Amino acid sequence: MVVMKKIIKHIISLLLLTTVGCSTTTVSDTVEDVELNTDCVSERVIEKLEGLGSSEKAVNDYREYRVVAHSFGGIDGYSVTGSLEAFLYSYSQGDRVFEVDFDNTSDGEIVLTHGWEWFKNDLTDIGGDDSSLDYDTFINSYIYGEYTPMSLRDLIYLMQKYQDIYIVVDSKTFVSDQWEYSYGVLCDLIDEIDTSLYSRIMPQAYYFDMYTWLKENTSFEHLILTCYSLYVDSDGLEIYNFVKENSVETVVMHMDNDWAIKVITDVYAYAGYDNYQDEFKIYIHTVNDMDTAINIIEDYGFNGIYSDFIYENDLENY
Repeated sequence: MVVMKKIIKHIISLLLLTTVGCSTTTVSDTVEDVELNTDCVSERVIEKLEGLGSSEKAVNDYREYRVVAHSFGGIDGYSVTGSLEAFLYSYSQGDRVFEVDFDNTSDGEIVLTHGWEWFKNDLTDIGGDDSSLDYDTFINSYIYGEYTPMSLRDLIYLMQKYQDIYIVVDSKTFVSDQWEYSYGVLCDLIDEIDTSLYSRIMPQAYYFDMYTWLKENTSFEHLILTCYSLYVDSDGLEIYNFVKENSVETVVMHMDNDWAIKVITDVYAYAGYDNYQDEFKIYIHTVNDMDTAINIIEDYGFNGIYSDFIYENDLENY
């Protein structure tokens, strides 16, 4: 019976695989009147979000939240789907800060995926290597046979519907030409559709020069320094000095090995010596064990975690 319901759902959804034309619709939202830009937004996304949205504005400081939902968070035991359904489930569990991964299709569109080989072979049965798909193939696919993939334009539409969420961007590239392209496209869309999104979209910088470029060349109000690549050739003092000199507000790191633990705890220790610990927050990724999460927050004194399966409500109720 369950299988039959999924088949029927899949057949119905196949009828909705067109992309809508370029238009805008003014709706009355309980937050404020919002002009929803449906320019090239997936019909599947519009359909699934009909009647949905937030009733509150975003909090002033996203760091009030302890959890960042990794790739929109997990759903039905699946992680890193970046799907609309994962967002809706995590939102229902209290999450308001969401990390997403960007990559480019073969025809130049930015979409939400953790990687092409992963998308082709794990999330779908398309199959193949790590070369990018074209936009139509990506957007018309089904993740694990039922979930909805999203593009950058879908994401902006989602943020207009849900005015109480923050988005953390993982651009999935360490090459300057590529990140400059991705953020150039993103900034152009924000300028075109809704400049208030500069306060709710937060890029992650992997290196000092990337952080500096984002700070000098974009209008994002919040930037995050992510150290999972940076730490290998650096140390706690160098990272702390950059944090203080550049007024970095959030630092992200993993604790998967001894050197990583030493570097991030040294960053926090140097801040303590300098009476600077209250000037920035630290998040640790990716954590799916509740005891580990509590240890990170209570024993290490860090602000929160990125997680697939721990949700904001879980920590509030712990």
